[in-house]
Amino acid sequence: VERDRLAEVCYDALGPGCAVPLGSVSYELLFHVAREYLRSGRSVLVESNFSRARHENQLRALVQHTGHRITELHCHAPGDVLLNRYAARAVSGERHARHDDARRGEEFRAVFADPARRRTPDALIFPDVALLLDTTTDLSIDGVVSRLATATRPSDQLSKR
Repeated sequence: VERDRLAEVCYDALGPGCAVPLGSVSYELLFHVAREYLRSGRSVLVESNFSRARHENQLRALVQHTGHRITELHCHAPGDVLLNRYAARAVSGERHARHDDARRGEEFRAVFADPARRRTPDALIFPDVALLLDTTTDLSIDGVVSRLATATRPSDQLSKR
């Protein structure tokens, strides 16, 4: 479940002049959908730029209330790489209008230029079950899936390999 996509759907439904903070609403929707999937016994992948300060309690509650395991994928790259990707997305015309990338460019430049403002591996919410992915170069989805499968395999299966 992509949080950005939830925000985009809300934007389309409510319109560009809506005063509702779509970022906050989309996180609430994301956690609601994830909780419903987990309660029904299904697995779910949730995608967002989670913040330990804002989202740790909600993520931990998902695990505690449903009994499911969680694996955190932490994607990272140097600030200049992130800034170049952001700038390319802003001019590509492929991003949804809700993101307003052109207007928010300076804000992100400041974040990407300052390592103290970016999320680093020491800010992981679940460090014991984290998979760190350096996205400086393109990653193949097959490689990520393989690393994820190995990282989430029960320890008794790992010892049999």
